[in-house]
Amino acid sequence: MTADEATVPDDAPAPPRWSLPLVAVLTGLLYGYELFEGIASLVALPAQLDPSDVPWAGLVVAVAAPPILFVASLLLARRRRPLHQILVMLTGLAATNALALGALTLQLVEIVT
Repeated sequence: MTADEATVPDDAPAPPRWSLPLVAVLTGLLYGYELFEGIASLVALPAQLDPSDVPWAGLVVAVAAPPILFVASLLLARRRRPLHQILVMLTGLAATNALALGALTLQLVEIVT
């Protein structure tokens, strides 16, 4: 495939204007839930652990990952078809879950051992 074949033709239809805001709102609710979980862990976990055992880095990642990955996914989903927008936003959500869960799990395993 040459570079000329890989480019999008000028007469290709643009994605509907309503698709990105709709996808952003619907997936934003899921990202918001992940952010809420991170904040809840940040508030509740230090009270349950010894101050030297609190996994601060994991808690910060759990709070910071959802908004950062939401914005990154939103920027990547621009000018794409609605199905591709949904896939990009859900991939960002999966990455958010993986980062938050992985960071907290690794640090809690260090506490237990």
